[in-house]
Order: sequence, then C-alpha cells, then structure tokens
Amino acid sequence: MGFLIAVWVCCGVCCAIIAEKKYRDQTLWFFLGILFGVFALVAIALLPTA
Repeated sequence: MGFLIAVWVCCGVCCAIIAEKKYRDQTLWFFLGILFGVFALVAIALLPTA
C-alpha cells in the first residue's frame, strides 16, 4: 500500500514539473497526477505548450 501512495505522489510531482515547463497550472496537474497517476502524466506530456 505504501508503494502505491509513493507512486501516486511521484506522478503528481512529475505532472506539476512538466506543467510548469509547459506554462500550465501546476497545482491542478499535481492533483490530477495524484488522482489519475500515469494517465495524467501521459496527458500532460502530450499537451502542447500553452
């Protein structure tokens, strides 16, 4: 269980970092990364820069 929580938090942090580089809302993408995990990470990676 602890491993899954660590992965979710890691996805949230990674989403926030990528969102910052793409000029998107970091807080929103952090929570989306926690909720949707790898799917949110793929989504933010594929989005164009704002």
